[in-house]
Amino acid sequence: MDIGRFDELSGKVETALGLIADLRRQNTEMQQKTENAEQRAASLEEQLAQRGQEIESLQGELREKSANMDIAGEKINGMMSRLEEALA
Repeated sequence: MDIGRFDELSGKVETALGLIADLRRQNTEMQQKTENAEQRAASLEEQLAQRGQEIESLQGELREKSANMDIAGEKINGMMSRLEEALA
């Protein structure tokens, strides 16, 4: 093999090695971005679960207060009926 051909192949190998190094760097960056996205997704899922539990708790409180208001309303209606009867 003559020197010109060797230099040409050597240049191609250097170019290929540069491309490989660049691809490895890009791969590392993408892996890091993927890990960050996965961590963020896990964090958001955890927050969502917590919010879901908070919502369920609040819904339970609302149901309880609604039931208490219904009872209070019935008592008020009973008192009103007795008052109307007493005034009649």
